[in-house]
Amino acid sequence: MNPRPIRKCKSALLTLGFCLAALPIWAQSQEENLAAMRLAFQQLNYMAAHSAGEKVLQNWQKLLPGQLIEVYQVLGVIAYTEGDFFKAKEYFESALSLAPDLKLDSLYISPKIQQFLQEVRENLAKNNGQSATALRYVVVPDPRPRAAWHSLLVPGLGQLQKHQPGKARLMMITAGAGILGTAVLHVRREDARASYLAANTISKASSAYRRYNLLNRARSGAALFTAGVWLYSFFDALSAPPPQPALRLGYAPVSGGGKFVPLLSYQFNF
Repeated sequence: MNPRPIRKCKSALLTLGFCLAALPIWAQSQEENLAAMRLAFQQLNYMAAHSAGEKVLQNWQKLLPGQLIEVYQVLGVIAYTEGDFFKAKEYFESALSLAPDLKLDSLYISPKIQQFLQEVRENLAKNNGQSATALRYVVVPDPRPRAAWHSLLVPGLGQLQKHQPGKARLMMITAGAGILGTAVLHVRREDARASYLAANTISKASSAYRRYNLLNRARSGAALFTAGVWLYSFFDALSAPPPQPALRLGYAPVSGGGKFVPLLSYQFNF
């Protein structure tokens, strides 16, 4: 038997195992992402702070009101610093919809950003008012582009990021079975090829060729099936919206005295 296909098979399985073992890296808890956002923001590493903040927002339903306000403050300051005033306004509006009396720490935040926040607050008060029953909303980044890239790396990883664990497990198991089946069939095909080349009679050569031809077709079919699963996982992660949660009852802060009022919320994905 030719040892080269076996080495290729082992290499493919080791690569798949490494990717699956790395899954916990992408499944960080909200607390870890919040801590990473705070640390990066304090160190003026705005790129890392922005990335961690977006990860937190992908599962915003598990955040306390104060944590959600903090995330929007950080993202708003970063967007303003980078010159993206439209996004900064969007983030600050989201924070103010949860805490109308929001104030930034003047020790760390520049007067320009303080003034910008005040202008956003005045515009909100002019357009919507500041009553306790005013509309409160959360702007959540679309997880599909990032999920699609993750599914391109490992089938099912994007679905896992979109909080679809059942579909993610199905994709991973199916793709893993396809890779394993393709590798096994490849090894057996190479063994049949070696037998065909070593045949010293017409009958043996004919039998070995038929076996080689059958295994070659099976290997090609398994490879096409695996590629199909891979592509389906990518396009599903890119196009299918994340699951819509049911109506939730929570609490939101109102101005004055740190009080909270009951809040009904629902998430809409576009």
